[in-house]
Amino acid sequence: QIESLQADIARLEKQYEDSEKFLNREAAFEEQRLHEEVKYWKDKNYRLG
Repeated sequence: QIESLQADIARLEKQYEDSEKFLNREAAFEEQRLHEEVKYWKDKNYRLG
């Protein structure tokens, strides 16, 4: 009983770590994309202005 609970907890912790890594990667990707977009609009605005 205890062993299976510990196994469940370990599995949940692993899932949590994996999803956290995934979310961090997604957030970093989104931040990079936004940075590129801002740069694009600044350049475009500079050329127009």
